[in-house]
Amino acid sequence: MPSRSGRSETVADNLLKAFPRTKDKANAGETKAAQVSKTCRLESPTRSLLMEAPKGIQILAEAGDIQAICRNELRLESKDGEISLDARRIRLMRLPEGKASSSSSSSSSSTRQTVYEVCVCPNGRLFLSQAGTGSTCQISNNVCL
Repeated sequence: MPSRSGRSETVADNLLKAFPRTKDKANAGETKAAQVSKTCRLESPTRSLLMEAPKGIQILAEAGDIQAICRNELRLESKDGEISLDARRIRLMRLPEGKASSSSSSSSSSTRQTVYEVCVCPNGRLFLSQAGTGSTCQISNNVCL
């Protein structure tokens, strides 16, 4: 829809109208919320979306899940602190499995449950290795490349 200036309004223009920046310190902490039983959606279908705050950003779902889904890489980075995963269970799905080198021996028995250890490559990539009596993270294939 063309604006008064004659140019088409973008999603960003509409977001600026919905969430205007204010220099008024009394309204600086104002909350914008969706109507009851409506979904509040913040999106940028053609460009990136940036959220910035000098003292942090908190995402909270009191009664539901939070999902982060992307096409390529999902990156969590802390410049000066740490990244904590605090849960009863942490699942790392689809980790590659390294093949044990001939020098490492692992005892196998059909009555025992197969146990794996999580190994870390020098580049930070994680992989699984079938656990033995000692560390089995030394591998003979190229899982770390």
